[in-house]
Amino acid sequence: MNLFAAAPFSRALVVALVTAGALCLASPGARADTDSKKVRFDAGETVPVKLTVQGIEVGTLRFSLEGGLKLNPFKSGKGPQAFLTVKNTGATAFDFGIAVVLYDEKGAVIAASESNHLGDLDPGEEGEIEVMFRYVKRKVYAAKTVEVILETLPPS
Repeated sequence: MNLFAAAPFSRALVVALVTAGALCLASPGARADTDSKKVRFDAGETVPVKLTVQGIEVGTLRFSLEGGLKLNPFKSGKGPQAFLTVKNTGATAFDFGIAVVLYDEKGAVIAASESNHLGDLDPGEEGEIEVMFRYVKRKVYAAKTVEVILETLPPS
């Protein structure tokens, strides 16, 4: 049975659906993107980062080594933490994730951790993200370089 003969409007409906689908696929949508930047490690000091991905900007980075290296990784606020200022300088809301990698004087990785932002960061919104080094952290004091990796996620 030919569906187009049975219902004359079916052909127009199919053409409209195919055209709408093609337009949706062709339209520029928000996509995930990632970039990174290396800066100097300076415990306790605020270091400029100025890393921007799709309008989400990591402005500064500050490390707190307060409390030393605790053996219990679940004690929040103790041990090494990175604090990053984040602002949406763009016109679109995005969610994002941040990873921080520490390198020694030879360029070897000595610690890494990550954090995410729950929900979208609206245009003009800003805040501070905390990245806690819970497990691999014993050589944090030997760090010379920090790499900040910023990944944006499409709006939810």
